[in-house]
Amino acid sequence: NSPETYMLMGDAYRKKVDGGNAVSSYQKALALDPNYAAAKSAIGKIYLTQRNAEIFVPAFEDAIKLDPNYAPAYFELYYYYFNRDINKAIGYYDKYMTVADVTPANDYERTAIAFASRNYDEAISKAQQNISQWGDKADPRYYKLIAYSYDEKGDSVNAKKYLDDYFTRQTEDGFVPKDYAFRANLLSKFPGNENEALASFDKAIAMDTTEVGRSEL
Repeated sequence: NSPETYMLMGDAYRKKVDGGNAVSSYQKALALDPNYAAAKSAIGKIYLTQRNAEIFVPAFEDAIKLDPNYAPAYFELYYYYFNRDINKAIGYYDKYMTVADVTPANDYERTAIAFASRNYDEAISKAQQNISQWGDKADPRYYKLIAYSYDEKGDSVNAKKYLDDYFTRQTEDGFVPKDYAFRANLLSKFPGNENEALASFDKAIAMDTTEVGRSEL
């Protein structure tokens, strides 16, 4: 009669990449505790990996209805709308910030919002400030964010410079497929890098599974 037990079982099935039994376990947790927001959000995460927005978006919204203070669901909705409706994304992020713990990652998200709002100079400035403040401990994604911003401004030279810095600093498990696709596009703008650009495209394709293929900055 413990919803937490079914929640743990669902998490274990997720690790085994058994989405059907994972969802079934989370649903059993909800049957025992209809207000269990974490279980509803976990169901959303299953369908998120399948890119089924018709199911995962309502699941995250339902999680918030069950518990208005459940921060992870706000963040998932912010993330989903980031490249689709920046105003809606900002709304979810503001709500997330009212209930979430303060972490260094929050500063990165604020900078990413400036980029998504097409305030590229602001995004570059904020990212550079955080790099200066944190030094080697700065989130490597700041370098990528600056690269994207310069690329949008039509400055491929600086975009490539900062993307090179990003690839030097990011850990292997921190890369996403879009990183390699962006790198390939940048490299193709400079003669003599055709083979390296193709290799980056191949890397992007190889990485693009349902689990890691989410487009993100």
